[in-house]
Amino acid sequence: MIDGGSDVELLNPEGAPADALPMRIAKTADHIRIARQARRPMRRPSVKALAHRTNFYWTPDQTRHALANAAAAIGAGDTDAALRWVETDDSHNIELHLAALIITQTTVAGAKTADARARADASVSQMHIAGRECLDRGNPALALSLLLRAACGLPFLIRPGSKAPGVVLCDLATALQDLNQFALASRIYAEALEACPSGEGKHWFQRSVILSNFGVMRMIEGRFDEASRILFESIDFTKRSGEAPPTELIAVLVNAGHSERTRGNIGSSRKLLREATAVARKSGQTATTNYARALIHLSDLDLEAGRNSAAIRRCRVVQRLAGTFSKRLEGQAHSMEGECQIRIGRYEAARQSFQRAYDLLEGRPDDDADERVEIRQLLADVERRLGSLDRAEVLLDEAKTIGDAKYGKQWIGHADTLKVRGRIAWDRESFEKCLALRTQAVRQLAGMVADDHPKRLLLDGELAEAIAATGKSSQALRLLQSCMRREGKLLSRLVDRRNSFLELGHLRVTRQHLEVFILILLRMRRRSNWAIGTLIEAILALRGLAASIWRASPTDGVAAEPLWKARETGAQYDYALVIAETYTLEGQRSRLLLSRSWNALTLTELGEAETLENAFRDWIEKDGAAPPALTGFSDNLIRVAGAAERLVWMPDHALAMHPICALPLSNGKLIADCATIIQPRDAYALAGPARATRSPGPSLVVGVSRFHPSMALMDLPGVATETVLVAQMLHGEGPTVLAEDEATVPAVVAALSRVPTRIHIATHGLVATAAPDKGRVRAQIAAAARRDPLAGTALVLGGTTSPGQVGLLSARDVIRLDLRGVKLVVIAACDSGVASSDASEGILGLQAAFHASGAETVITTLWPLYDLPTSYLVEQLYAEVLLGKPPAECLRRAQAATRRKWAGKFGWGGWIVSGPASG
Repeated sequence: MIDGGSDVELLNPEGAPADALPMRIAKTADHIRIARQARRPMRRPSVKALAHRTNFYWTPDQTRHALANAAAAIGAGDTDAALRWVETDDSHNIELHLAALIITQTTVAGAKTADARARADASVSQMHIAGRECLDRGNPALALSLLLRAACGLPFLIRPGSKAPGVVLCDLATALQDLNQFALASRIYAEALEACPSGEGKHWFQRSVILSNFGVMRMIEGRFDEASRILFESIDFTKRSGEAPPTELIAVLVNAGHSERTRGNIGSSRKLLREATAVARKSGQTATTNYARALIHLSDLDLEAGRNSAAIRRCRVVQRLAGTFSKRLEGQAHSMEGECQIRIGRYEAARQSFQRAYDLLEGRPDDDADERVEIRQLLADVERRLGSLDRAEVLLDEAKTIGDAKYGKQWIGHADTLKVRGRIAWDRESFEKCLALRTQAVRQLAGMVADDHPKRLLLDGELAEAIAATGKSSQALRLLQSCMRREGKLLSRLVDRRNSFLELGHLRVTRQHLEVFILILLRMRRRSNWAIGTLIEAILALRGLAASIWRASPTDGVAAEPLWKARETGAQYDYALVIAETYTLEGQRSRLLLSRSWNALTLTELGEAETLENAFRDWIEKDGAAPPALTGFSDNLIRVAGAAERLVWMPDHALAMHPICALPLSNGKLIADCATIIQPRDAYALAGPARATRSPGPSLVVGVSRFHPSMALMDLPGVATETVLVAQMLHGEGPTVLAEDEATVPAVVAALSRVPTRIHIATHGLVATAAPDKGRVRAQIAAAARRDPLAGTALVLGGTTSPGQVGLLSARDVIRLDLRGVKLVVIAACDSGVASSDASEGILGLQAAFHASGAETVITTLWPLYDLPTSYLVEQLYAEVLLGKPPAECLRRAQAATRRKWAGKFGWGGWIVSGPASG
């Protein structure tokens, strides 16, 4: 940027002698003032008006003298003398060429008018080209002067419908944008768009270029919603234009992909970036900047999704590719690789990658200032992690100097620098200084990004941590509560866009806020009910994310319902809600039990998470006496549940893979003896049934017991008996029965689409994480899970008794159905309640899929099933169901009856029920 108080000699960009363009550029502020004046078009062009309008500091004295004399000659009626004053061969003297055009238009000299117009047009074009070259060389202040002269000539020269105004105004706006004059640039972009109507095909490419530049400016301003809208419009015009080169389409696709990613729409971002890479490969544009940018953004998405190895591989491709034409992009790829190394805990390798990026970006021109600042921030943070705090502060000082030189005091990069400084102060245990730095960083972001922007949410979380460290725990908890609410609003918007669960899950910052919230809460001497209640509600919202994505019907546009509806009986809850939550404290995974029952809120520490998980695993695998850690946990669970008859148990991670009804207490009883257990995998199940759009039809019974040997699945003779039994018990309802080869995927999906009152499915259940590496069908489901976690949990259906036929009904297939009105789903299949994706936001499996599709209550299993106990339990279950009792109570009674005949827990203990907690 040109210093505000200096003058710079303007040299001829075409390489002509310096005296061919005898003018000087003054302050950039004056340029901007003149840009505002230049926006107002001339209504009545005249030599006198031109003389007045071009009386700028860049106009040579002889030019002003010639214009004044020409105006006087016109006033005296001597047009020939006026024309002699302004005629010149200097192609850069726009003002005199425009004056010649104005004078000839007042005479009858048609040939002279045409010649004058050609000279003026060439002069404006040359000045425009010179301005574009200055923009490309990273000198926006000089470009502004040249483009202003070209723009000032447009009202005298351009006829309506001409292509030139939009191009010149677009470049003028870009120069102002580079000088951070966004408000003025925005107005000039709007005028540039008016100069090329959207309804005329000859202007489509020009319009796409203006929109693309405008969208980039909105991204720089942090207005990503508006940026995406503008860039999508640019993509449309670019594709419709027949003259747009592939490089332009690639550029706007990459910019739109970057904007979509920043606003949280990850699916759309990945789609746009992949389209950009496809266009680049098809057109042979792989050795280009924008192709490398697309790969870098895709590696960033891989990084956010936890695919660190894939991200590193993509980064190294960019390093090899960009090293031949762009050290800047090569440096960005090394920087991205460093971020991947941090994610997997390889800090020394990250330091090496960041140092390599630092060396590549150092000494680059000012247009790379953003990258030079960012690499110093990243390198400083990794140096801090490695204990080199002094070196980190030196790097941050360098980052601040570079940023101040380009942007001044107010720019978004300052917030990142202050954030790292705050972490250094935290490491030095200077908590007051840390608080001051983080407060300053939040103020820096205020007004630059929205309150629910992930960058702001993360920084607010760190600020809350510093506030708590200075003894203001309640204030810190309220700030964290505000963060969670703001993020809830953000997620509600993202859910409406049908993002996949994993994409949203990796955007969430609530997990980090929750851990800070828990640590502050544990340090407090007095734990208020407000704080514990806030924590419970936040965890429920987090656990409800998976199914809430699909809860809104894609056909009728019904908005997603609240994640949690607490139904009360009088002044008391008629059930107990107990949540197990894992958090990290000083590198150790620990667990809490949070309970809400009888209007009481409690928080209990359980100790190390791994100890409890190992106790569960040993108890299941060895089938012996429960270890003390497990009986102690069971006692805690019943104690915090109080006297409630129904216990809603919502664990996370490994605990969610085990049923608890069979857990023993220290007094010799089982948990099943004390309460009816409801064990949802996703909090959305507790919201109750979705509003039915039509009356449910007859029940559906599906049973598949025979499988082709190539599938490596054993036959299930007990399923055939069970299918007949259930069909007979439901005979009064006129059920639809699909057995063996009739139970094909299309037939079952069609029957489900008719919304049966009850659904019973008995067959093999397969989960990708639990499937051994043998058999065609198991390999198929494992491959599907790598592409989509929802496809990693499936039921094997009919039409599979011959080679080459494999029918799988996955959770992905179920979640696409509209099952609102279905009262009960029973899936009598091994591991039908297990899922291929276990995450704190909810477990994506068949149970969550049926609930998300609208089913009210779902009964599944977490263990393998055995024929005789299963058939008996199913018979007892439906006997109770047909009496009209609540499904959870029906399952408890059926399990108790089965337990009397088969005492071992594997005969009855693996069943779980999920659905509304009350009623």
